[in-house]
Amino acid sequence: MSEPQSYYLSLIPVPSAGASNAPVSVADHGAVGDGVVDDTVAVQSALTECSQNRRTCLLPTGKVYKITSPLFMWGEANLFSWQTTSTAFGELAFSAGAAPYLFHIGISAINTPEQPWSGTIKNIRLRVVGGTAWGRILYFWRVNGGVVTGTVGEVGTYPYSLTSSGNDNAYLSGNDAIRKNITISNNVFHSTGGDLGSEGIGMGSCDGLVIDSNTITGVGDDVIGVHYCRNVVIRDNTLSSTDGRIFAVNSVNVKIHDNHHTRVPRGDTGLFIPGIALIYIGHEMHTTSGFYAPENIDVRGNTLVYPAGALDAGGAITIYGARAVTVSNNTILNHSSLVTAH
Repeated sequence: MSEPQSYYLSLIPVPSAGASNAPVSVADHGAVGDGVVDDTVAVQSALTECSQNRRTCLLPTGKVYKITSPLFMWGEANLFSWQTTSTAFGELAFSAGAAPYLFHIGISAINTPEQPWSGTIKNIRLRVVGGTAWGRILYFWRVNGGVVTGTVGEVGTYPYSLTSSGNDNAYLSGNDAIRKNITISNNVFHSTGGDLGSEGIGMGSCDGLVIDSNTITGVGDDVIGVHYCRNVVIRDNTLSSTDGRIFAVNSVNVKIHDNHHTRVPRGDTGLFIPGIALIYIGHEMHTTSGFYAPENIDVRGNTLVYPAGALDAGGAITIYGARAVTVSNNTILNHSSLVTAH
């Protein structure tokens, strides 16, 4: 898979040795990076130092760090690959059993809130290589101003998504949660999980969100899903899914502009399965008591594609129980005699 182009335009300046803000390599904390040795403790030690001291944690390129339990990062910490002569990324390879969240952002442990994360995750690879759970890689608990860019996520057939956020009192009280002003841009995410893979990029209960210029392929659920969010921009993303949608539910002030979404067959069987829509605006579930209605949604300039053999029925763009929705200048290309979507 090709790397995001931003990698080549975003070299990391390295302060002089001994500087108070000098980057911290995970190797300085004993991480080996051969993909065999369990580097969880060493990587977490480096992330903790950077979270506590506003520093940048570096994954040397070409290294694979085996991670067997969830990680934590918060505050003004950054996480980058170290640019050397190699163009390979540093990789975190997760095999964390039944853990539903693999990388906790904004807390230092379960039910331990910290300063909201406002750093950058850039030019790394996040890969799931084992596990028994259905879950998410990056989970945002307390964030204000964080950025994820130029990052590659690969989950194979494991049903994990690249990002998500929401309330789960088993991990953090909803009263302590903060999700504001988050940017997720120019990332690549790939799944071959058939119809079981979870969202590509998902976010919940967020105020201020930009999802821009990402490439998401093969996802078996929502390629992009925003739930109970406000002030969202979803634009210029290149997407493919087996049965998923750009999914904006119970959300207010959402712009869905200039995305390209294609229905594709399952990666494991090569067969198409029925999807519901390529863009869906509506409610999370039929019982909506206690949640605001989706409102002020602008769906414009998107291209929606059904290849030959696709099976969807119903609306390519589906709107359910929403208020003040504008749909304009979208293109639907239907090459399948089995599809009646409109």
